[in-house]
Amino acid sequence: MRPTIKFSSLLGALLLLAGALTIAFSGSSAHAATINNAITDVTVGPSPVALGNQVTTTIKWKVPNGTQAGDTFQLTLDPKLRNLPSSFLLKDANGNVVATASVSNTVPAVITFTMTDFAASHINVSGSAFVKSDFTAAPGNQTFTYTEPDGTKYSSTVTVTGSTGPNRAHGQKFGAWTRGDQGRQNPTDFLKWYLETRTGPFTSATLSDTIQSPQLIDCATVAVLVGDTGGANGSFAHGTTYSGATVTCSTGALTVKLGSATAGQLFRVTFSVSLPAATGADSPAETFANTATETAVSPGGTATYHPGSQMSQADAGGEGSGTNTTPNITIAKGDSNGNAGDTAAAAVLLPDGTASLVFTITNTGDEALKNVAVTDQVITNGTVTGLDCTFPDKSTGTTWAGPLAVKGSFTCTAQLADVVAGNTLHEDTGTVTAVGTLSGKTVTDHNSYFGNTPEQQNAPPTPSPTESSTSPAPSSSTPLSPSESTSPPESITTPPTLPNTGANAAPVVLGVGMALVGTLLLLVGRRRPGH
Repeated sequence: MRPTIKFSSLLGALLLLAGALTIAFSGSSAHAATINNAITDVTVGPSPVALGNQVTTTIKWKVPNGTQAGDTFQLTLDPKLRNLPSSFLLKDANGNVVATASVSNTVPAVITFTMTDFAASHINVSGSAFVKSDFTAAPGNQTFTYTEPDGTKYSSTVTVTGSTGPNRAHGQKFGAWTRGDQGRQNPTDFLKWYLETRTGPFTSATLSDTIQSPQLIDCATVAVLVGDTGGANGSFAHGTTYSGATVTCSTGALTVKLGSATAGQLFRVTFSVSLPAATGADSPAETFANTATETAVSPGGTATYHPGSQMSQADAGGEGSGTNTTPNITIAKGDSNGNAGDTAAAAVLLPDGTASLVFTITNTGDEALKNVAVTDQVITNGTVTGLDCTFPDKSTGTTWAGPLAVKGSFTCTAQLADVVAGNTLHEDTGTVTAVGTLSGKTVTDHNSYFGNTPEQQNAPPTPSPTESSTSPAPSSSTPLSPSESTSPPESITTPPTLPNTGANAAPVVLGVGMALVGTLLLLVGRRRPGH
């Protein structure tokens, strides 16, 4: 029998799964933040710079204290920059990665800097980055402009020198990247070389190139075109495939024999090269260069020229630095009278065995603190009660989430009592603990308070009721005789003596007792209506 699955159960499970996925995906970016105005300056150089060379963009930056791993800041580059690196690293002097940088494959390109956990464990994190790349611009003064996401702009002007077009009186060689990574990640056919003859007329020409190691010619990519100089600034244009060439190719050398050209015509040979292995994203930039040979035969004779060229990978990198945080906290303890009493030698005299204690807690480190907790423990002789703190946000208690700012402080109070007189000193120790908000380090401090209540001096004995402090003592221990007067002084009146009836005293006592009982009953009876 096929088991039955209730729709409500299935729906509940799907909702739980969706919720879990939502939490998972939202949690992955919960801590990433965009850092505004992290760029402090951008410059470009050198100036002057020749056409075909590279310019270097230098970017200075600083992030605020408290920056976390994954936080980012961006800069949009000038659109004249070409053949940019795809990524690079920013490191400190010890080789620790401070931030990573990625460059978009757009025009204009955008660099995104992503901080590592270096920023979370340091303060005053700053540094610089550089990007060395090709550019496209006409000769003259050229302004390069860079923009932050909030619209803040940085501009530098450089002077570009060089001719507006190639010299067609002899052969030419130049290169162009065919991959944006320039062989750093993918080494196959990463660079394309161009060889061109001088313009005709000539009866024949030969273009040859012995490639520089570690480049390897991809013979399948060799192409031969015939065209003219009708392009911008006299550049090659209107190229068509030329089938009359003789090509000899190997991974290390190429020779192409060409036929005749009329006035204004010229030949172009192109081929791509590869590397045995990618150079690596974080490796130093490499330069690929070699010199070709152009030979042209005309009725006037044979002319030879050796055009050379080089292509340098875009270079990029940077550095960062910061100060290791040193979280610290202190507790200073005393009493409301200003006595510190923090050593046994400085014990405070407590005549009645009590004192009002005062604690002052201060952030003496270089980063804010969280999870602050204050406690007090009696070591000997006495009790401490009522410990209470008033934190900077005006909340009270003995624990506080924080943050306690650098140089921030707060006070606590407590009552000391029950210090017993004697030779044993009172001692209690206040303790504070906290955690650095940047470093995550736990810090603590202790401070004690000592007090003493001395023994009271012995007082003179109190006379007993049977002793007279005014009667003179007998002259001897001999008992007084009946004839010696022991009567009180005449000034003291003695009560009259009742006549002796010879009756026993017991009935008198009994009667007095009964009278008292009767009186009591009478009083109770009178009070009864009012109860």
